[in-house]
Amino acid sequence: MIKISYILGRFSEKVGSKFQYFPINSWHKDIDEAKKLKINYVEWIISDFSNPIFNEKFSKIIKKELKIKKIKISAIGLDLLLNDPLFKINEKDFFWIIKNLKKIIRLYNIKRVTVPLEENAKISRYQDYLLAKKRLRLILRMLSNETKICIETDLSIMNIKKLFNQKGLKNLGLLLDIGNIKANGYELKDFINFFPNKIYGIHLKKRNLLFSNSLPINSSFKEMEEIIKSLGKFKNLEDICLQNFRSDKNFIKDTAKALKLLQGPLYEFKK
Repeated sequence: MIKISYILGRFSEKVGSKFQYFPINSWHKDIDEAKKLKINYVEWIISDFSNPIFNEKFSKIIKKELKIKKIKISAIGLDLLLNDPLFKINEKDFFWIIKNLKKIIRLYNIKRVTVPLEENAKISRYQDYLLAKKRLRLILRMLSNETKICIETDLSIMNIKKLFNQKGLKNLGLLLDIGNIKANGYELKDFINFFPNKIYGIHLKKRNLLFSNSLPINSSFKEMEEIIKSLGKFKNLEDICLQNFRSDKNFIKDTAKALKLLQGPLYEFKK
């Protein structure tokens, strides 16, 4: 069954100026809002080493809170590797993350973990590629028996194919981010055609459609239609996650509006 989830923090104020960051002051309220909208899954964002899910005592509180709200963690987003990417992170820090991530995966039965290779973590030098590749192999060797490991990347299709064909990366998958594909000038259909069995997760967002007052709620959503049409091809897809735009003041309404537009076609497919 394909899970429909949302990114933790979309029902919360920003943390400082950061658009996507673990909502340390309001994660429990964030979960409350998700429950009201009958969202059953959340992608848990880990932005730094102080995330409470790393702490045994606080992790029990989180697990209890999620159980009460009947919400499960569908995936982990390793956003802390955006500013301290695979090819730069200190080796001790890297292995600390892997060691503690294994505990989290088992405790919450996590089905997908995403490693970013984009933005500040973008691979632009051959030396960075070699080190990132080495550490991806280590992650897969240590965790792929526990969960699916995928990358979120702005690499071209050709370079993604080369990466997937490297020794030790057979089980590496792809997080398909609709917004990033369009922003980078790529075609969604090409990713669907080239990597149908490698797509482990999908992030849905379309800012100019979801939040334009001039467009009705049932406006055509080309990318959404293409995803729905292709869902049968994705043999290893774990979840489809709402990663919508949110404004500074109306973030709860923004996410509710985005969900309303997206959930109709998705829930129809699930039937």
